Amino acid sequence: MFRQGEFLAPTHVDQEIFRRCMQDESRHVGYGTMHLRAQLKANPAVAEEIHDQLDDAENILLQLFSVPESVEPMAILMGGGVEHFDKGMELQANLWRRIVNEYLQRCDVAGLDRRPRCLLPTDFAKLFDS
Repeated sequence: MFRQGEFLAPTHVDQEIFRRCMQDESRHVGYGTMHLRAQLKANPAVAEEIHDQLDDAENILLQLFSVPESVEPMAILMGGGVEHFDKGMELQANLWRRIVNEYLQRCDVAGLDRRPRCLLPTDFAKLFDS
């Protein structure tokens, strides 16, 4: 969300605020990733429980980002207007791919291989397949 905010921010000051929020969030996520890594190292048996929780979280993201009510307004904003909807969808697809790849990399760093069971496609268009 912070990346989208930075992308859509109307002024340099707004962009800087979102950039700094992303830096703070990055530290938070890094701490959580290392904490998860330590927990998995200390007790590998919790891995399946964590996988189950991530399955639930990924399902929520799929429900949120596979409906036109969420996707189309963001595409219009990111593209710069209704007349640039396709550009907005392309930008959104690039952002989605980056988000999913970074998520999977964080899981790898934590020692939790989500790739075989991840519900989030890196291909944004697959969110809309029936």
